[in-house]
Amino acid sequence: MLSRVLVLAVTISVPGVSLVGSAGATPKENAPSTEAAPLDRVGYRSAPGAQVLGDPVVRPGSDDVAFFEQTGAATELVVCLHGAEPARWPLPAQASRLRIFWTGPTELSLGTEILAPKMIVRWRVTRG
Repeated sequence: MLSRVLVLAVTISVPGVSLVGSAGATPKENAPSTEAAPLDRVGYRSAPGAQVLGDPVVRPGSDDVAFFEQTGAATELVVCLHGAEPARWPLPAQASRLRIFWTGPTELSLGTEILAPKMIVRWRVTRG
């Protein structure tokens, strides 16, 4: 049986580095987090009124981090790569219940288990 995977696309450009990505999104409830250390390592500060949901997930062997963030009713997947501006993908609110898995240096899987993705997020890093 084939499963359906939601695919989103986005291009993000930042001075010096740009992330060009596509996203392909049951459930773990993500509550607001007090985890700051992984976000401090990449120099990330949430905007006023924004709230990190759940624990940020650090890519093994690096300081790169991915997490869900909510501002008002908007939910986003945020990926912070060391030395780059954060990349953001808007998501439906229910997607924040999924777990984040790093499946490569430029790929994430969102789902209930690593082998059962509901969304796959891929990007390319380019110097601008």
